[in-house]
Amino acid sequence: LLKRREVLLVLVITVIGGLARLSGRGFISVDARDYLLPWFDTIQQNGGLAALSEQVRNYNVFYQFLIALMTYLPFPSLYMYKGLSMVFDIVLAAAVGWMVWRLGQRRSKPAAVLAYAAVFLLPTTILNSGFWAQCDSIYTSFIVLALVCLFFDRPLSAFVLLGVGFAFKLQSIFILPFFVIYYLLRRKCSVLHFLIIPAVMMASAVPGYLAGRPLWEPFDIYLNQTETYSWMNANFPNVWCLFGSDYALLQKLAIWLTIAALGMGLFFLLHLRTRLETALEFLAVAAWSVWTCLMFLPSMHERYGYLLDILLLVLMFLQHDMWKFPAITITASTMTYKIYMISELINMAALAVVCLAAYFYFTYTLAKLLLAQRARQESPCTVPVKG
Repeated sequence: LLKRREVLLVLVITVIGGLARLSGRGFISVDARDYLLPWFDTIQQNGGLAALSEQVRNYNVFYQFLIALMTYLPFPSLYMYKGLSMVFDIVLAAAVGWMVWRLGQRRSKPAAVLAYAAVFLLPTTILNSGFWAQCDSIYTSFIVLALVCLFFDRPLSAFVLLGVGFAFKLQSIFILPFFVIYYLLRRKCSVLHFLIIPAVMMASAVPGYLAGRPLWEPFDIYLNQTETYSWMNANFPNVWCLFGSDYALLQKLAIWLTIAALGMGLFFLLHLRTRLETALEFLAVAAWSVWTCLMFLPSMHERYGYLLDILLLVLMFLQHDMWKFPAITITASTMTYKIYMISELINMAALAVVCLAAYFYFTYTLAKLLLAQRARQESPCTVPVKG
């Protein structure tokens, strides 16, 4: 047992995390009651796979295909929704463990196992799948794997995996600015690699095409999603909890503000000639770009911080003094889940102040890290002189 303690810990954590999720198997969230379960019933009533000829609400074609397959199984629909997401909780935890092992300086197996445990036992990952029946672990798993491939200069694999993430959820777009930053800084991929993303999305929609869907259906679904929510904030603690709720007036301002923030960050990186060669720089810039989108874009939901929480958690394993950032964001995510899970209101303005302060401090910390790296690169080498 001592020789196989890493394997034993993974098994124990998987059992404990699985039981924690199963404890919420009967919980029906507002989303499940009003959206997921009625969508399942509609697809089932329309003939399962035959229902792929028409769009049922706003999930993309491939996820609707998976739901259609589930209609042929003799289990309660709520359990199947949760079961699919719980499987990907394991995939995500394993992907994060692999990322920590590959990107860590010492390739520590204990660190990888602890990363697996941390992700699988996070309150947000447990609540998201086991209670809420949401699927955020699915697209996040593919993004984590894509980032590992990107760091090791395997752009083809990275963009294919990112395309799969997009095929599941539009929220994959939060990592897209970082892929652009990588392209401009590393020059290890072609601009044509970005065409892989829509190609993979279209390939994932083949079951829909066979049922008669239009060619551009996967993209139309996401375009329609952007017009679904007409409010500046949807329970995510960002700047719009403090500075306005008039969607018609502030929507475009928010988008341009986000582009400006990302642009200034890119200018700073280009000025320092940063190459994202260390794992710490690579993941810190990735987390910053995601966090920037969440802080300034409109209509951000409480679950949209899922990817950010995971990336900051990985950063903590690469550099331990980063622990304060995932501690803040994961706590904030857990608190905002209460709004939807048990209809308990919280002080969003106060939470937004804390999260904004954490975001700006993280930006400062990242700038210091990059400047120190630049100083080390420019410092003259000292060559010892014999005699």
